[in-house]
Amino acid sequence: MIKLAPGKVEAASREHVSTIQRVFPRPVTIMVANPGGGEGKSPTALALGATFGTRSEHAVLAWDNNETMGTLAALAQSDGSTRTVTDLLEALDSLSHAGVRAGDVRAFTRHQGNSRFSVLASHHDPARMQMITRENFSSILETVQRFWNLTILDTGNNTIAPNWLAALDVADQLVIPMHLTGKGQRSVLQMIQQLDTLTATTGNLRYRELYERAVVVLVPGRTGDAKAARVMRGQLVQIFGPSATFIDAPFEPQLASGSTVDWAQARPVTVRAYEKIAAAVADGANTWAKTHP
Repeated sequence: MIKLAPGKVEAASREHVSTIQRVFPRPVTIMVANPGGGEGKSPTALALGATFGTRSEHAVLAWDNNETMGTLAALAQSDGSTRTVTDLLEALDSLSHAGVRAGDVRAFTRHQGNSRFSVLASHHDPARMQMITRENFSSILETVQRFWNLTILDTGNNTIAPNWLAALDVADQLVIPMHLTGKGQRSVLQMIQQLDTLTATTGNLRYRELYERAVVVLVPGRTGDAKAARVMRGQLVQIFGPSATFIDAPFEPQLASGSTVDWAQARPVTVRAYEKIAAAVADGANTWAKTHP
């Protein structure tokens, strides 16, 4: 019998999965950010969680780090749980001792079944979410990183919120979902300007480096002028610079529906696209973590 070599699509998939499966030198944090609403942050965070969960042995947590009521929990399976990050915050004192077990902390999350990752939901009351300070964020992250080595932060739209800025300070890799529209471009440029300002005022180059080596996920789903979109893409490539990675995400009905996502039912083209995106994210986070222990 003749054993055929893998085709280009299968070979690319194998390479991406191999990159996803690499062991990180320490727990890493991925920040999914865009100050514009409706630009695809939560669907991207969920798809990344499912991709890392199903394609690797990483312990993966997707945290809805939104200062208002986030949408990640609406896309995720509830697992019969109503607990949120504020419940975890209130229990932190009892979870700080050495004898705490993984199950004690995971009880505050929502496991995603065969997608093999967990979701830490934001609270449905924005007033309670706004209670999360920089210190609260750091304490929660320190706790969850004892049991999950990959944390994906789905962030809100307020880039001066304490928990947004705290996420920025610990991010190993920035992922920016966006539509190629005028609104999408303006929101991204606003964030880039803020990161440049933070670099200038603090002298810390990490803020500029985060966007310069970002993974930009170009999200479909909004109609527009194709020629204008191509021009906009070229402008963004110049603004971000040569180290940034731009990847097109295909239209996936489940991610666009706004309802619970079953990743096992995602279209093969979507699964392959997010393998490519996750590989770029893993490669960037791995490189940063090695040089920033």
